[in-house]
Amino acid sequence: MWLVGIAALAVGAALLRFETLGARALWYDETFTDGVCRGAPTLAAVWRVGGEDGWQHPPLHYALACLSFRIEEARGFLRLPSALAGVAAVVALAWLGRAWFGAGVGLAAGLLLGASVYHVAYSLDARPYALLVALVTAQFLAFEAAFRGRRFALLAFVLCGTAAVYTHHAALVAQGVLGLLALAQLAAAVRTTRPRALRGAALRLASFGAIALLYASQLPNLIRFLGSHRAPSEPTYTLALGPSLLHDVVARWGAGPGWVAAAYEIAFAAGVVAILRRRDRTRILLLWVAAPFLVYATIPFAKFFDLRFAIVALPAFLLIVAAGVAFLGRLAAAGFRQRARLVAPAVGALALRPVIGALALLVLVAPALRAYATFRSSRVLCGNFFQDAAILEADGGFCRRHLILNSLADTDLLRARGPGAP
Repeated sequence: MWLVGIAALAVGAALLRFETLGARALWYDETFTDGVCRGAPTLAAVWRVGGEDGWQHPPLHYALACLSFRIEEARGFLRLPSALAGVAAVVALAWLGRAWFGAGVGLAAGLLLGASVYHVAYSLDARPYALLVALVTAQFLAFEAAFRGRRFALLAFVLCGTAAVYTHHAALVAQGVLGLLALAQLAAAVRTTRPRALRGAALRLASFGAIALLYASQLPNLIRFLGSHRAPSEPTYTLALGPSLLHDVVARWGAGPGWVAAAYEIAFAAGVVAILRRRDRTRILLLWVAAPFLVYATIPFAKFFDLRFAIVALPAFLLIVAAGVAFLGRLAAAGFRQRARLVAPAVGALALRPVIGALALLVLVAPALRAYATFRSSRVLCGNFFQDAAILEADGGFCRRHLILNSLADTDLLRARGPGAP
């Protein structure tokens, strides 16, 4: 049954991502990927693209996009690696949810990611974000497999981690989160004094050294990237954390503003409670969600903030939401049975939890599919909003309501810091 569910998730995710793969023209950032693929004669040239890109992104996604583009010079093939990565992320998140919370939560998390119009949009984007999400999710899954003693899991962990940091700089945040988990596991193993547990924890922590060694050739590019967007005369900013930002993020990563965002927030809060009650490694999900935002909230930056820069946390957010749906389903089923037992003893034998959970998922997923219907019919290039503000209001404000959360359009996201700040 599990494999049937996974297959259904993969097919559904593929339909949403491949149906309109080449329908839209390339937007501003995608044209750079197109230019790299048209102008690079060899993969070696692609690998050296960092200087031309201003060290915005490491080279792996460019290399994959150029390989695909050589099959056929069409925008659908330029976006093909992102679409495939989008489907892979859905499957990987379902497996991770199963490992941590059980099959039901795993399938629910995969369904939420598969139907997320935010994730669909970036799965149809010839930029590295969908690949980043897939690789980081797979790395967490490989880490869990290594914790359980699976053969070759550490090798998969190192390969996924190395590929992730060669895809986007935000993958370094995920390495920090996983590194803290590895340190916590090592400390726990030291307290138990069990040799096998201690050896496994030490190997998991040491595997970060292998990732760092493999990443060393990209370190100069990272250093140049970090220093390339700030001049002494420029103002610096930090992200303003608070309930309004959380609500805005949920509206994009969920299925829209209004009551839908409120439903996601309730499920997310319930998921946080469920995780805090467990006292196990699943608590790392909370740091996985928070880490990208904490970076922007504590380290001043001069370049604009865009929610896609924190997309590495999207899988964790939806996994917490799925865990919250399951937790609320348990509470509702228990309460219903308690009250029904007096008048209908047979109710206790009914499988209420999956029914309640399915209904809750329907409440969360149905608006996402309605949003996808708008996305499917639209030809607006949301990423070009900074060149044409009318884009934010096109299609009933679809870009603004579902995809764009960017300090160029939302000044409330930022607070000025420093004497040079306006």
